[in-house]
Amino acid sequence: MELPCVEESYASRAQNLTILFPESFWGDDNLAILLQRCDAGSLQQWYEYKQSSHDEESEAQWRVKVKSGQVDVIKSVDDAQKLSEDEIRRVSDCFSAYCAEAIASYEQSGVIAVHGVDHMLSAFLFCGYAHPELVDWDSFVKLMLSNAEALQDKRWPLKFLIHFSNELPDGIREELFSMLSCFVKSCEDKANIVYWLAYEAMALLCEDERQNIIDYLISNKRYNAVARIVQRFPAERYVQLMVTMLKMGPAGMCDTAAGALTKLELCNFGGVIVTETVEDIMANGTLAQKEWIAEAVIEFTEEIPARMRERLIALEDSIGSSMKKALKEKLDV
Repeated sequence: MELPCVEESYASRAQNLTILFPESFWGDDNLAILLQRCDAGSLQQWYEYKQSSHDEESEAQWRVKVKSGQVDVIKSVDDAQKLSEDEIRRVSDCFSAYCAEAIASYEQSGVIAVHGVDHMLSAFLFCGYAHPELVDWDSFVKLMLSNAEALQDKRWPLKFLIHFSNELPDGIREELFSMLSCFVKSCEDKANIVYWLAYEAMALLCEDERQNIIDYLISNKRYNAVARIVQRFPAERYVQLMVTMLKMGPAGMCDTAAGALTKLELCNFGGVIVTETVEDIMANGTLAQKEWIAEAVIEFTEEIPARMRERLIALEDSIGSSMKKALKEKLDV
């Protein structure tokens, strides 16, 4: 699993990476990546959690704690899916009360006099994933758009929502993306918040608004974020910028630019200069650049242009095994 634009210290949080995902997530490939990317402490916490969740005595104790209102024991999507509708509503009510208290406290004194946001927010989001129609999303929106929560505390809940967005009902999904779009527009530190967010939230911005954010990011030297936005929203106007980033930027910037240029090529933007640049990367680029190309191709939802297929087939042997498998499946369709 990749978590672009999330600092390693946050990626290693058990809440953000390990116990966050449902049982179906934990195949061998994902577990291998977890072993490579996460610290031993969070991995141990995950194993302890999975072991206790299959223990009958522990399960019975967990049920008692849930019924007594201890929301901090709801630590995963799997936990939330075991709750009744009434229990889900109670968690949502607790979260709504917390939001109102936190916002009021901040507005009155400039500090938050209530505690427990991590546990409360985690439980709410897990329940929201399990039963999105039963929870109070309005309270979540108000909390995210308020100053009662520090920006760094908003990272993982927003990443969570994006990760599971396809599982949510269309109406709620649109509402959440609208909220995220508003969040991007209203946040003073656009360089940071756009860098953290998955960029689907920017789909509800108009082209000029996206351009304004890109200009802001460039002025703050957040070139990786710029390339990510271009990869998500390709347009002819970005061709020269991405070519320049590839040729003149440091290694990390060149990697993300390779992905953006691939998306421009897939969408037939840029003509010969983009085609030749992408072909050169596939033949002579670094492993990281080639994997960014593969990622852009894998996530592309339309038919792969015939002019790219032969080189992409040759590319399969020069990338990691899990990405190679996904690329092969994409090309075999």
